[in-house]
This record gives sequence, structure tokens and C-alpha cells, in this order.
Amino acid sequence: MTLKIIQSGITLIEDQGRYGFREMGISRSGAFDQVSFRLANLLLGTKNEPAFEIIQGRFELETSSNAVVAIVGNAKVYVDSNIVSVNTSFQLLAKQRLLIEPIDSSPTYLVVAGIQVTKVLGSASRDTLSSLGPDAVLAGDQFEVNPTTALIGSFLSVKQEYQANVLHYIPGPMNIDVSGNWSKERVSRIGVRLNREERVESGSGNLASFPMMPGAIQVPPSGQPVILAVDSGTTGGYTVAGVVIEADLHKLARLVDNFSLEPVSLQYANNAKLQLEKTISGAVINPNQMGAW
Repeated sequence: MTLKIIQSGITLIEDQGRYGFREMGISRSGAFDQVSFRLANLLLGTKNEPAFEIIQGRFELETSSNAVVAIVGNAKVYVDSNIVSVNTSFQLLAKQRLLIEPIDSSPTYLVVAGIQVTKVLGSASRDTLSSLGPDAVLAGDQFEVNPTTALIGSFLSVKQEYQANVLHYIPGPMNIDVSGNWSKERVSRIGVRLNREERVESGSGNLASFPMMPGAIQVPPSGQPVILAVDSGTTGGYTVAGVVIEADLHKLARLVDNFSLEPVSLQYANNAKLQLEKTISGAVINPNQMGAW
């Protein structure tokens, strides 16, 4: 079976990311919003099926035969001009057209069960900084899709919040205060640049390079912080004011224009991670649980 892209908007292919290469200067990359990506896979009964990460614009495709798909995100979805529910898995029949229109700036994830994507270093993710992985999706692209036993009729049982107005972070040892209200000046998979009138004391901008990770809050000499995201480099030399907690990293893809940074403890961060994992594990209802099959 083949899948043909009719309209692409701005769309990448992403999965969980590539692990074990940071010492070689290669970032993990992967889905910008890992929570939505994981939920889309859970809807199909899969774990790491590559997804179309629809960032902006209309996305449309057509398949040559029946396919099973799952969509998670804040978007309007149509099959042959008929509105269908988001946050579910369903069967797309041969020659039907699937159209996805994102509602806000948060990415929408479309997983097609059995899609074949060439992997680089064990991952099908596009790293926008290093240009590793598949090229951006374009109209006219075609993908092979293998038959699968993916679940049809699963749905999310919890309400997804697709816009984030608070990021929690663990302060660093240099006592640089970045808490309070901020506006996002620019958002990309490499990082989120912040802005406000009251600038932050940056400390030294000439530190020797040291390891970096997604969520690190760097303060360059400008005094306007940058929060590193999934495609960020693995080293850096700017002062680090703190690190966004792991449970909030997916929110970098969902930030509203004006949001706040709030410092928290390590214990809070650990509890938030456990709670998020619990929420994800119980978020999907599949047909077997409903007694339908």
C-alpha cells in the first residue's frame, strides 16, 4: 500500500528520537511534544511508530488501500470533507482523503500504522539542527505502508491541554533568577527565545563549553534567556540558570505567547514525572477494554 501527500504545510517525521549518541555531539531529537506522540502510538497499540509532526498549515494525504491512523492534537480533521474526531484511531478507506488543519501553534501528530520510513542511527526523526533523518515532508511524497494489526476505535479518556502557560524549572547553583512572567520571542525545535523588559544578569558569556540538555535555560549576554529544546546542541558556553523539569519538556511545543517560569524542588520534579507517566498510561481506552471485541 502507498500513501501520497497532497498538501504538506510544515511537517516533519519524528519518533521517540535517537539514543546513545550525545557523546558524539548528536542530540536525541524526536517528537517536540513527546506526550502527544506517545498517546498517538498508544491509540494504535504501538510504541514508536514514526509520526507526521504537523507544525503549521494544512496537511492532506490519500492512501491506495485501507489504513489505520491515529491523530492527537488541537486540530480540525476531515475525511472526504466529513468532520471526524481527533484524539482517536480509525480506519481510512482506500482513496479517501484525510485533511488536518491545526487550530493553534502546538504540533499535531498523525501516526499511520505500518508506515515505512528510513532510519538514521536507529531513528526516523528529523533533527533540524544537524539535518539528520528524513527531509521535511513535501506535497507529492509517497510512503510505503505495511499491513498491521493496529487498534481501531481507541480514544483518549482524558482531556488534553494543548496550550501551556506555566513552565516549572529547577534553579541552578549560580542563583540566577529567571522566575516570573515572560513572552516567547521565537519558538523552534532548537530552542525557545524569551523576552521581557526586565533582563537577567547573565554572568559570564565566555565559559568553556560543557554538556547541555533539552530544558536547560541559558542566559546569553543579552540577558534574554533561551530554553533549549529537542534539537539543541549537546554543548554550550552560556551561563545556565536552571533546567525545565522533564514532566514539562513537552510544554515547550505548546507555549502561549505570555507564560511564567516557576522554580520548584527536585522532589516536585520527580513527583510530576511520576504523575505524568500515570496519566499517560491510563489515558487511552481501546476496544478490548470496552468489551467490543
